[in-house]
Amino acid sequence: MRIAYLSTDFGIPVCGNKGASIHVRELSAALSNLGHDVEILTSRAGGEAPEGFAVPVREYRLEPQERKKISALKNEPGVADPMVKEIRSMMYAANLRYRVMPHLMRSRPDALYERYSLMGTAGGDIAKSLGIPHVLEVNAPLSEEHSRFRGSAFPDTIRRTEQQILASADEVIAVSEPLRDWIISSGVSPERVTVVPNGVDIERFSTTNLPEQVDPGFDGRPVVGFVGTLKGWHGTSTLIQSIGSIARQRGLERCPRLLIVGDGPERERLESVARDEGIGE
Repeated sequence: MRIAYLSTDFGIPVCGNKGASIHVRELSAALSNLGHDVEILTSRAGGEAPEGFAVPVREYRLEPQERKKISALKNEPGVADPMVKEIRSMMYAANLRYRVMPHLMRSRPDALYERYSLMGTAGGDIAKSLGIPHVLEVNAPLSEEHSRFRGSAFPDTIRRTEQQILASADEVIAVSEPLRDWIISSGVSPERVTVVPNGVDIERFSTTNLPEQVDPGFDGRPVVGFVGTLKGWHGTSTLIQSIGSIARQRGLERCPRLLIVGDGPERERLESVARDEGIGE
């Protein structure tokens, strides 16, 4: 099967090192390894492909005139960053179909697989124009996340547009059961929503690649680990509070160790939460 994989979030460079970037690469590579002919169409390639990644990537950047308009907006007094980014997404989505259709008419994909992004209205239009199924992968309740953690200039417009995008897809992929429930609450019929949990390429973490003896210095106690960017929507503070609760119930000596690997805007707050819970060390 020929699959056009669409990723139009400017914050997700396909060849970058963000978790979402890795997710795009790993999923497209997994589909390719299953024998499908996969091509990524994106708003941001993010440089050269990492070693071993062979899925072709076609970058469709903002047009020069669009970039000029966005630059002018940034210099407009009283225009906040969220508004600029939201207008950029609207502008990009409005023109993308006309830019990619000549290529897709030649390559003739059998399906369009899209990673959902805010105001990403182009995917459904492209699939409809080609007469092929549109599969939409949803990784978070983006409108709520965006409004809560980043601030939104057009929250009502974004939510209504989101509902329209979800409703128009032939199939919606959710990465968790709670996210499936949220998608259904947005008006999508349950039979069109499938849960595919996030996975991992276990070959990358094979025990044959580890040293024979590893001593993390945790006294043989169970270790609960988190690896990722320390952003508010990951709920890492809840994890810290949970370990703190266990420590109070069992005592520190019988409590699992908590290991957080990463950095980000939430780091100082999370360190403060750990100290308040009595598990700062």
